[in-house]
Amino acid sequence: MARWTIGRVSSKADFALLRAGKRAHDGVLRVSFVPGCTCPNVAFAISRHVGNAVARNLLRRRLRALLVEFGPSNGLYLVSAAPGAAALSFKELSIQLAGVLDRVGARPRQTLPAATAQPGRAL
Repeated sequence: MARWTIGRVSSKADFALLRAGKRAHDGVLRVSFVPGCTCPNVAFAISRHVGNAVARNLLRRRLRALLVEFGPSNGLYLVSAAPGAAALSFKELSIQLAGVLDRVGARPRQTLPAATAQPGRAL
């Protein structure tokens, strides 16, 4: 299975671009996207309302792992999570993230992992 490198958004200029980027949301996840860059660069905005530090860091690690698996288009991403996101299963989180990425036009470079397939249904 191919794995891609996910960079970090850290400059003020990049965050200013994200403010004007394309946005979409699905359930508890929101994504802002600006095409460009040489690799996907991601920033996470996870409020304290989501849970304690352990819950927020677990959610951040799950989202980063899903982005690596999906291999999104090159560009800048801001992934925000609302309260309730920490309660989602990995499968539910992957379905919501794939839907949001599709809506902002950052189509994943590969399909969903087989673990997200529902029994009796083809992807």
